[in-house]
Amino acid sequence: MISSLPAANILSMPLVGTEQCKTEVVDTTFVHSGTVYRICDKVVRECGFSKRELVLLTRELKPKLICFEFLNKQVELLEGLEEGEKIIVRFRIDGREWSGKFLNNLIGCDLVRECEQEVKTISEEAEEN
Repeated sequence: MISSLPAANILSMPLVGTEQCKTEVVDTTFVHSGTVYRICDKVVRECGFSKRELVLLTRELKPKLICFEFLNKQVELLEGLEEGEKIIVRFRIDGREWSGKFLNNLIGCDLVRECEQEVKTISEEAEEN
């Protein structure tokens, strides 16, 4: 289940003279649900950059394994998460060209645990404790 919740805003930027240019800004985050398949070890570089990967098993007719990267502060969202838990991941897509190849990364922005009674974001649980 992939869905996008686009929220377009129009920004006006003044140009030289009296004309204005309008630019559309779109929220480019997506959500996907599934079961936690694996939580990889945290990687910390000397410069302070940290990264941790989460592998999600989708609940489709043909389940797929999808890897999401959580960077810097978002790494903390994976604390306390266990394999087998049902979650919803909010993410953005990052792309670049490297050595003539085009690469895409799914960057995790937030997590929500799925519960039968109540759905809370992990960041809300941390604020309560």
